[in-house]
Amino acid sequence: MPILTEIQNRREFLRTCARNLTLTGLSLFGGAMLLRKHDDRSKHVCINEFICSGCGVFSDCILPQAMSAKVKNTPQR
Repeated sequence: MPILTEIQNRREFLRTCARNLTLTGLSLFGGAMLLRKHDDRSKHVCINEFICSGCGVFSDCILPQAMSAKVKNTPQR
């Protein structure tokens, strides 16, 4: 008997809907995880030879040398 001509009762219909919604949600979540932007620190390079003072991108830099320079420059309470 073909699937499209098969008669479903209400419980089977709701189970099928829930199963399809779950599968769709998992697929969308998996796709979003694959397409999201990864922040890989190994791709970042220093454009100022690790001289952080006066660097144009110092405020947005995530390299370890800049992080330690930022910590040194923060005022102590």
